[in-house]
Amino acid sequence: MIKIELLLKALILAFLLDIAFGEPVRILHPVVWMGKIIEKLADAGRKIRRKERKKIYGFFILFLCLSLAGGLGYILQSYLGSSSKVFSILILAYLIKSCFSFNSLIRSSHSAYRSIKRDLDEGREKVGKLVSRDVKRLNERELISAVIESTSENFVDGFLSPLFYLALFGLPGILGFKIVSTLDSMIGYRNERWNEIGFASAKMDDVLNFIPSRLSILIISISSLKIDLRTVFIESRKVESPNSGYPMASVSSALKVKLTKPAHYVIGERFRDVEAEDIIKTENIIIRSCILSSILIILSIYFTGLPLI
Repeated sequence: MIKIELLLKALILAFLLDIAFGEPVRILHPVVWMGKIIEKLADAGRKIRRKERKKIYGFFILFLCLSLAGGLGYILQSYLGSSSKVFSILILAYLIKSCFSFNSLIRSSHSAYRSIKRDLDEGREKVGKLVSRDVKRLNERELISAVIESTSENFVDGFLSPLFYLALFGLPGILGFKIVSTLDSMIGYRNERWNEIGFASAKMDDVLNFIPSRLSILIISISSLKIDLRTVFIESRKVESPNSGYPMASVSSALKVKLTKPAHYVIGERFRDVEAEDIIKTENIIIRSCILSSILIILSIYFTGLPLI
């Protein structure tokens, strides 16, 4: 089991690295390495013809990747726990930093905000990189809504959930979560190409984000002090995803704004339409939520004896 003092120092250093430098360069980014493994495995699965076998192969990909990430995390954690403190903290901090995102989350949101303010076509291009929906026909309000939704949802996927599993299971937990999240982002789509192969990964991602997404209501509520909890639970059910509706409805309730994905849902229908400045307000809420989450994670590790591994 890793020493609590070592993990806490690595976690704090990881935050500082993220704030100062953002994401590691691609060639040195562990998530990029994960992506290359997934890409090779997924390409091999496309040659399978029968849908049932594709789905079974999807479970194999999930099991293999999760075993590799968790096993590697356990081995590294065991080795680093017994090596020199400075070396251990540096390596742990680098690996932890690679699995969560604060800097790029806010930067991406703000870059989209500036683009929308300058030119709608530029805004569509920028927002198209943040969301999976077709942005070609979205008007200004729909683009703004997409940015707010993406920033809210990614607070859970990209920040709260990784740290939640770090607190529970240490390095194996955060690496295991990140490989599942990467699998979901690469093959977890409901379309003809990935529906069978990505089924297991998409479901596992839903399972892992179940608790953190609901914790996000409390965290965003404290960060904004303006949430109507009853409204959040009602509005969150309008989203197809079992998890993403909670942070989006929380931000909608905090800002009293209507979030719209055309032909899919309207969250906060009784609230006002969004304006560009609501992106900035969302960023401020998410910044406070990230800080609060970090404090809670650090305190939980320090006082409870976590992680379990």
